[in-house]
Order: sequence, then structure tokens, then C-alpha cells
Amino acid sequence: MRKKYLSALLFGALFFASTGTFTSCKDYDDDINSLNDRVSAVETSIAELQKQIKEGKWVSSFEENASKNGYVLTLSDGTKLELHNGTNGTNGTNGTNGTNGTRWKIDSTTKHWIQINADGSETDMGIVAEGTKGDRGPAGQNGKSPKIEDGEWKVWDDETKAYVPTGVAASMETSYVVEYEAYYELNMLIGNEQGKVTSEYKKIILPKTAEISSIETYSINDKGLLSTPEVTLTLGKTSKNINFNGKEYKKDEILVSKSTNLVAQVNPLEADASKYKFSLVNSKGETKFVVSEATPNMSEKPLTRAEKTENKGLWDLSLSIPEGEVVDGNSVAYSLQTNSIADGGQSVIASRYEIKVTTKAGTTATAQFQKVTLEAGQPVTWSELLKKAIKNYDKWEVADYYLEIPIPDTAQAEEDGVTLDKEAKTLVIANAKQAAIKYITLHYLTLNGEAKEQALTINVEANSQVTFEKAFIYDLNKADENVVEVKVVGNNALDGFATNGQEYEATYKFENPTVTVDGKAIDQEDVNLKEILGEVTFTSEQDEKGYNQWTASMTFEKEKVFAENVNGTIELKNNKGEVLNLNFQVQVVAPTPYNFEAKRNKAYFNGDKASAYSTIAAGQEDSKYNLYNLYDIADADKQYIKFYEVIPSKTDGEFPTPMVGDSWLGTDLTSGNIQVGKYNKFDGAYSERTMYIYYRPFNNPNLNAAYDEFQLTVKSAIYEGTFQYKSLTEDKRTLDDQQTEIVMNVNDIIAKDKYGKTYDFTNANGDDDRILSYKVEWDENAKKYLEVTDRYASNKITVKRNENQTVVESNVTCKGTISVNDAWGRTKSTTIEIIVAKTK
Repeated sequence: MRKKYLSALLFGALFFASTGTFTSCKDYDDDINSLNDRVSAVETSIAELQKQIKEGKWVSSFEENASKNGYVLTLSDGTKLELHNGTNGTNGTNGTNGTNGTRWKIDSTTKHWIQINADGSETDMGIVAEGTKGDRGPAGQNGKSPKIEDGEWKVWDDETKAYVPTGVAASMETSYVVEYEAYYELNMLIGNEQGKVTSEYKKIILPKTAEISSIETYSINDKGLLSTPEVTLTLGKTSKNINFNGKEYKKDEILVSKSTNLVAQVNPLEADASKYKFSLVNSKGETKFVVSEATPNMSEKPLTRAEKTENKGLWDLSLSIPEGEVVDGNSVAYSLQTNSIADGGQSVIASRYEIKVTTKAGTTATAQFQKVTLEAGQPVTWSELLKKAIKNYDKWEVADYYLEIPIPDTAQAEEDGVTLDKEAKTLVIANAKQAAIKYITLHYLTLNGEAKEQALTINVEANSQVTFEKAFIYDLNKADENVVEVKVVGNNALDGFATNGQEYEATYKFENPTVTVDGKAIDQEDVNLKEILGEVTFTSEQDEKGYNQWTASMTFEKEKVFAENVNGTIELKNNKGEVLNLNFQVQVVAPTPYNFEAKRNKAYFNGDKASAYSTIAAGQEDSKYNLYNLYDIADADKQYIKFYEVIPSKTDGEFPTPMVGDSWLGTDLTSGNIQVGKYNKFDGAYSERTMYIYYRPFNNPNLNAAYDEFQLTVKSAIYEGTFQYKSLTEDKRTLDDQQTEIVMNVNDIIAKDKYGKTYDFTNANGDDDRILSYKVEWDENAKKYLEVTDRYASNKITVKRNENQTVVESNVTCKGTISVNDAWGRTKSTTIEIIVAKTK
């Protein structure tokens, strides 16, 4: 009897469709095989997802979908994967509605387990999930995934070092998600060796950023340039117990100034170091300092030892001392270390042991605050803001700080377009104002453990620059979506160029990428990127406050673009002669490589050698075949397919001029039709020819083609079939006194083509275009001792002893060979032996 818990097992099950979308399975309450098949499909799909992660992609967001019945997972290249939860079963009679799958995360401040409920609300479980020290080495992160046990969720409590019940009921789910600071952990039920569902969960790590491959470290010298990593930390001490910024400090706890000048460069440059946990480790493996915060390095001029190098990939590091660690003022060499994300923290990534750290005691100087001027719509980091707001910032050292908007001022902040991102530690004020903003408050903890606050004074001016929120990303895997829209930041400056009927001129300049197509470099002078990429157009809508919210759009043509990243500049000039320059980037995502290997019809291939069984039409000398028979190619893809061949040549001894073979393809390279001459050991049937099949996406000459090379032999189904005389016992084929004649019937020969179909090799009715002729040949013994004929009459040949050879002293073997000549120029033969018995 099937148990009713099968519906619960189906809840949350996923499978991965070829369109790049996760889709739910249905509640087949009466069919466990359906679940097994779907879980198997999930495992295959997860392998494909993990392959994309290994190729350097990461998950940029994991959010609830619009229908609130699942989640949308977005990869770094813009690809969206959607996870749906279970829906009503169509075949089951007792199926129930699937509900949203469970998600868990660790609160970045309290480190408590947070359950994300089906309606999107969050429940703080009050259980500490993450301690101050990692359990995977110096830069590791604690965290054991939740599990289902005894009908409820249990989570790991880092304080008790044990799984504890949450009181939250849970059905047996096929998937659930845990969100960590640096990655999402997707837990999937897996199958056993027999493909059946088990209670074992497989963890799939989905990084939120690129994987760091290497680290270099620097410090900033008094000239503002990168130099040898030597830093001095200013230490303080709390005078009492205090809570600040969600953290509890005990009396006499060591405080470390956040104003360290240690800088890390991570590779690849797009890796987000703020997602990682770092530690300073000495050569003995001791962790004396941990990185409490990594923020993007910002400066008005490039921080570099060489000219024209950007700050991209550089991060400012704030250090802290783990509880219980004792440090002295001696300078010791340290390595900056972290753990990989992709393998769940098993691998350590480390810089050289070259960081020199010394310490000194200090206090927090009284801050000298001043007015700050910001541009509307331009993000500013908190540290950059404080550099402008505090005159003596270089001497102002604190243990911690944060910005907030007081609750009474939230409505005004919304009207002003203020966005205060506590995770990214950035501030954006969208709207310019005549009066200064005075409600954004700085809270800071001094080095003697005193909490203070100060409201900042900020002027917001109209933005003199227009920028784009992000690059124009055109994904060729979504070729029907040719228009890409990007929001514009800095709307005020654009208003004077494209509103109220203003006409403007636009001059485009593109920085041509280094482009290779099919492995060959493209001459940059031959590339007109403006013609290929088109232009940017602007549209606007007024929001409820009357501000223009601008959107820029580009229309792409899949038949033209390069699959490259391109930097562009637009110079706008309005009818007042004013000029506005805008920089932008275009990212064209290459189409998924066409996999010819997977599309090969394996029945016709042996390695890279393919066999084609062609057909012959009545009265035709050449045989015909369509090369698409060798592949399983969708009709929609055939418009992008072409075939090519390598035509053979040879040099004859008498005629040194090379002889060139006939083309099989002719001039039409798209149809797949070939026409092949008869067998001649050179260029006809049964000669091997190198062929190529090419797939050029959208017939775009600027995109790499996928191709498959194979060696083709055109064969005859007659010659490759069976042509064999049936086995006869010796007495049935012996002419003696008892048996004076032997009747050879047409049906005594097994004549079947390669497909196993019987054919008439005599072609008596003349309706088989594959058969040209047949013949019967006899050896000299047969001609001497037998009366024979070389043709079948009424489907038979009668063989008798030659009356002129009446006396035979010993048995004589006579041979008859029957051959069929096919239209490909090949001959198939079989032999019968007839024994003339000695005369008694």
C-alpha cells in the first residue's frame, strides 16, 4: 500500500528545464516512481548548475518570485533560474497543494538563525548559529545546516555545540535553502544507486561572488600610495560593559581602531571581498587578528605604484582581536588568509607572510565636524563621507561606527530619496535640495568604550554627471529579447538635454575590444561598432514627486553583435550648445556552445567515422544522401547550419597535373544533400572523405561557429547486407547414381540488405533500382563434368552430370559463383560446391 506521506515528499521538488528555469513537479500521491524520476532529473540539473559555478559564475540574488510560490535565482551573467514549489497533482486523487519551500539564513548582526516563512515573513529563532571563531581553520565560518528530525526543524546552536529543536513543524522536503553571508546552501534529497529517493541531503554551494584565487597585501604610505604592508594598530580598552551596533563588549575588552591602512588586492578583481572572512595568521598557524570588515578602497586618484592603474579589486581592511587572544607590540610577519567558497571552505587562500603588524595604545581624538556637499544620485561610501565630514579624520580613530536615520525622520528621508545601505555601507541621496539635510546620524564607539552620536550636515547639489545603473547586458541565449533597458542615475543633468522638445546631437565613440572569431583576430579597422551596436535612446516617466526618472535603452540585432564587452562614450550636445558626456558598457553574453557531440546519431558513428547508406533513383548514376540523417538537429537550428568537405586530389604517373575529385555537396551548403558517384577507389562510394558541419549562431559572422569534423563513407545497403548460399549437407549437393540432378533455387540464397529486408537479386521485375545485374560463373571442373547454365529460369537452375564424362575415378568438386552487381559499383558473391561422385 502506498503511504500518504508521498505528497509531502513531493513538496518543493524541482527539476531543471532546458530553458534555464526550475519548474515544480506535481503531487502524484499514488506514484512514487514519479518522485524518483524527478529527483534524478534534479541531480542532473544541479550538476549543470555546478558546472556554471565552476566556470566562474556566481549567484547575485536569491529572491521570492512574483507569484510567491517559489524563488528566482539570478547568476552573475544575468541568467535567471526559477525554482517553483509543488502544485496540485493532475493524476492523484489525494494530492494537496504544495507550499513555499523553507529557507534559512543567519542574521549578519545577531548571528541568530532566521526562518523565512512561506509568506516571506521572517522569524528570529533566538539561536546562535555562528560563533566568533571558524571551525574550518583560521578564516573559516561556523555553520551547520538545519535538519529535519522527529517531524520538526532542528538547527545548530554554536553556543551549546549541538542541534536544538526550533518548535517549527516540517514535512520531509526534497529541498531547502540556507543563506550564509558568502553563499547560499541548497540542500537536495538525493537518490541511491538504484535511483530511489533516500533521506540523505546533498549540499550544493552557490557562491554570492566570484571565487578568490589569490591575495596580495599593501599599506598606504603618507603620500597616499600603495607600499609594503606594514601597519600600526591603535588599541583601546572598555571601562565597562557596553552594547554597541548589535555587539556586546565586556569590561576591559580590547578595542581596535578601524582606521588601519591595510589594503588587500584580490584576484579576480570582480570578487567581492566583503563576502569573505579573513584572518591574519603567523607562520606558526596562530590567529592573532581577524578582519572585522572589508570595504572597497576609494580615492580621488589611483592608489598605485604604477601609473594608470585603477583601484578595482582593492579593499580596505579593519582588524579586530579575537576574544581571549593576547597581542604585544612586536612586529611579526603575518599572512592574510581566507577560505574558498566554492568547496564549502575546505581550501585556504593565502598571501605571502609579509604583513608586519605593530600595536600601540591610544584614545579617540575629539572629532571636528564640518558641512559635506554631495551630488544627487551619486553613491558614497561611509568612510568616504566621514573623510569629508571630519576635518581631523586622519587622527580620528574609533573602534566602530555606523550611520542611521532616526525613526521620526524616515518619511522626510524617503521624500529626499535617501538610501542608507548598512550592509554595503553606502549612502545615496537621489534628490537635490536647497536646504541642508541634518538628520543622518553618525554613531561611533571611542577607544575607551564610550558610545557617541553626531548628526551630519549634508548639502545635496544637482548631479553634474549622468551615469548608468549598470551595463547593457544582451544575452544571446534570450535572442527574442532584443531591447535592453538600464536605469539612469543623475536624472537632473539629463533633463536639460531630452525634455520639453529639446533636440540633441549624439556622438558615439566605442573602445573596440580585442575580437577573435573562429580563432582568428579581427582587424579592428574593419569593425564599425556603432553600426553593430546601434545607439542609446532615452525615455522618462515622472514619479509622484514630479521628478523625471530616466531609462536608457539599446536595441540589439543578434545577426550583427560580437560576443564581447565593449566600452562606449556618448557626447550629447543640446540646442544651447551644452555638452554632456556619458560613459557606458555593453556586455554581450555569448550563446551556449552548440554541442554537436551530443547530437550525433550514434547508430551511424564509430568514433569520428560515419557511414551513410545512400539511395539510388531510377536511371541515375550517382547515389544521394542527406547529411542531417547523421545528427538529431531541430528544424529551427537548420537555418544556421552549413556543411563543408575536403575534396581529394591525386597525381597520376602519366599526368603530373593533379586530378581533383568531384564535389559531393555541390553549391548548396545548407541543405545537407550530397550526390556521390560509383565506387572507384578515389572519390566515389566507399572512399573516405573529411566533412564538416558548422553551426553559426543566427548566421552572424561575428560569432564563433561550432563545428564537428567527421570522416564520411557512403556505402551500399546491398553490399553491406547478407548474400549467402544456404548451407546444404553433402548428400544434398552430390551427384551420384541416386541423385542425377540438383535444382538451385533463387530462394536458396539469403539476400538481405543492411536493413535486414529480403530482396530479389535477379531483379526479375526490374523494379529495384539498387540492382544492376547478376551473373553465375562456373569453374573449369564444373564446365567439364556438369551441364550448367549462367541464368536462372523460372527462379531456378538445374545442374546435371555431363553425359560425356561417364567414368569418374574419384570425387570431383565443382564450384559455382553467383554475384550481384549493385548501383554503387560493388559486387557481392556467394559460392556453391557440387560434388560429382566417383563412378561405382
